[in-house]
Formats: sequence, C-alpha cells, structure tokens
Amino acid sequence: MHSWFKDMSDPIVLSYHDSVLRQSDVLLLEPPEWINDRLIGFVFEYKSRQYESVAFVTADVAQFVKLSSPDDISAFVAPLELGSKHIVLVAVNDNDSADRSGGIHWSLLSFVRQCNSFCHYDSLCSHNSRQARQIAQNLSSLVSTQRPLFQDVECPQQMNSYDCGVYTICFADYVLHRFIHGNSGGLTEAVTPKTVTSKRTDLKQLIKELAIKDQKT
Repeated sequence: MHSWFKDMSDPIVLSYHDSVLRQSDVLLLEPPEWINDRLIGFVFEYKSRQYESVAFVTADVAQFVKLSSPDDISAFVAPLELGSKHIVLVAVNDNDSADRSGGIHWSLLSFVRQCNSFCHYDSLCSHNSRQARQIAQNLSSLVSTQRPLFQDVECPQQMNSYDCGVYTICFADYVLHRFIHGNSGGLTEAVTPKTVTSKRTDLKQLIKELAIKDQKT
C-alpha cells in the first residue's frame, strides 16, 4: 500500500514528541480490542515528560534488550541513563523472535532503586516471567552496581483475553504512585476491572485533548 493512501485511509490523530498515533491505534481503546505497542509507547512518552527520575523502556527497546548481547545493549540504552534513574519501567512482550514484531501478551517489569529489585507485574499468571527475567538479567549491570533481586509479584488478574496492555499501564501507574508519590494503597485496590475499564476512557480523553491542543499550535 502506498504511503499516501495509508495516510488517507488511516489518518494521524496525534503526533506527540516521538509518538505518532493513527486512527486505527486509537480505535483499539474500545473493548474488546487488544492495545498495541504504539499506544503503550505513547503512554510511556507522555509519562516520561512528567517523571524525570523515571526511565520508560518501550516495547521496541525492550525487545532489543531481550534478544541482544550485553555490549550492544549498553550502547543502545545509554541515552536512557538507567544508572541514574530512581525507577525503570519496561513494557514486556512475549515475542521471542528477532525476525517478527508483535506477540500475544503484555506485562510490566519495574526496577526500583531504593529496593534494588526488579518486580514483574503480569495479569496472566506470570505468562511473561521468562521474558521479564531475561530483560532483568540483561539490564542488571546497567541499573545497579549490586545485582538486583527479581520477583514475580502476585497481582490482579485480567478477566478476559484482551486487557493485558491496559493492565500493564495500570501497573505502571501503581508503581509511580507508590514510589514517587508515596501512596500507601495496595495493588489489589489500585488495579481492578473498574479502573482498567476507566483507563481506556481516560486515555481516549487524553489523546483527544492533546490532539486539540496540537491543532491550535
């Protein structure tokens, strides 16, 4: 398909710094759609502008980290300054192939400096545990001088086959609220089917507001 035809049939809805969302991406926020890497990347891009002490590792970077050699990883992630960040959040996908993109499940890997530990938040029975462990192992020497611990966190589970990406975003919100804002609420209270559903609506509204603002500038 020619690029000009794609632009006409699937127009850009929002261009936000390094993130570009098309109409087809935004439509994925309607259940029962499975949100893609561009939507998660947009959320990480947006939050990176709010939290300077946090590194947000998008799916494409996480895929490189998962499948590459330590020397290549060090140079590739150097701009993220992982060693100086209080928190590192990684979007994990279960795709193990370097030759194709995508996968079928999202989860969140976090590194919190004050705990010197990686925590894996997975809404589908630790489905991505092996991939998260590999990423944690490959990033360990870049985030800390002492080998961090790793744990699969017992966390709320999705009740359907399509909400893993939204749960991943909600888990990221929980980590930020707990370790940046000091909120003491528990994970099961912070991430529920209701908050996951609301997150889809909130993201649609955020994209709409940013798009309107972008048109005025």
